[in-house]
Amino acid sequence: MPPLWTFAVVWLLLMNFIAFVAIWRDKRRAEKGQWRIRERTLFTFGALGGIWGMMFGMRQFRHKTKKLSFLLVTGLLFLLNLGYYFGTYKLWESLSTNS
Repeated sequence: MPPLWTFAVVWLLLMNFIAFVAIWRDKRRAEKGQWRIRERTLFTFGALGGIWGMMFGMRQFRHKTKKLSFLLVTGLLFLLNLGYYFGTYKLWESLSTNS
């Protein structure tokens, strides 16, 4: 695997882990009535590639699953991430055929 792909895989794993932990921490803080993580921060993790971890955390911890605005933005981020993946695949495919 070329170094750029290694970086991309490590980045995605890290961002998904961070997003998952952030959802978990926000849920725990909500239960205790403590200071919460801003939604903008959670969305940033999702936009930077952590959407799978974010969605898994939402499902696992039953957190923010009834807030329509949060679900809509999460859905848009999911589509954005699919675009990233597709674009990256197409770029890799074009670079591979030119070699």
